Amino acid sequence: HCHINSSEFNKESLVFLFYLLEKLQKEIFEIIPLSRKENWACKRFDKTIGFNIKGNEGFDEYKMKIDVCYDNLFYIYHGSSKIDKLHNKKYKHERGPKVGYDRKKMRYSWVNFVPALTKCREHDFYNNGIYTIEFRCHEGTFNFEKIKNWILILMGIMHYVENNKNGILNNIKLTDIIKYSYPKTYEYLIKYIQERKSIYNKSIGNNDINSC
Repeated sequence: HCHINSSEFNKESLVFLFYLLEKLQKEIFEIIPLSRKENWACKRFDKTIGFNIKGNEGFDEYKMKIDVCYDNLFYIYHGSSKIDKLHNKKYKHERGPKVGYDRKKMRYSWVNFVPALTKCREHDFYNNGIYTIEFRCHEGTFNFEKIKNWILILMGIMHYVENNKNGILNNIKLTDIIKYSYPKTYEYLIKYIQERKSIYNKSIGNNDINSC
């Protein structure tokens, strides 16, 4: 599992991140092996946040939509409570960071937002909150190239959310994100993604090939 931290974990960025990941889910599952596709610990999203932002809203309407989507995001990952004075990112989840090990919860989807929505880690020396998004779907590996490329893909996604939210409102593919985030070096990473698709979408060889 890979945790990604960002200074942009505000309501707007988290809402747009979830919406983007919904759009990318099919492609992401095309580049992972069968052992991860059908794994209870990294299941596909089975809930939505009701994202309905068009990009032409006035300030007040836009803020209201972000607030509604964020409340929905918090609820589906928290699993038992909406945001209030005791249930927010300043407090720990009452069932712990594992949400009581309840496999039915969204915490066990391929992307876990719980560490970004609640206090899962103690604050640092400067009392800054340490919040992360946990990506759970890559197979275990000691292969440096796989580790590096997966981190680059995830960092590219985060970069896109932080810098091009309007682009998320359009039809978008993983290759668009890679080209935007790595304008000088995208060809290698796109080739790697295509190779993963060719391996893990075949009826034969759809397991952990050369994972180590």
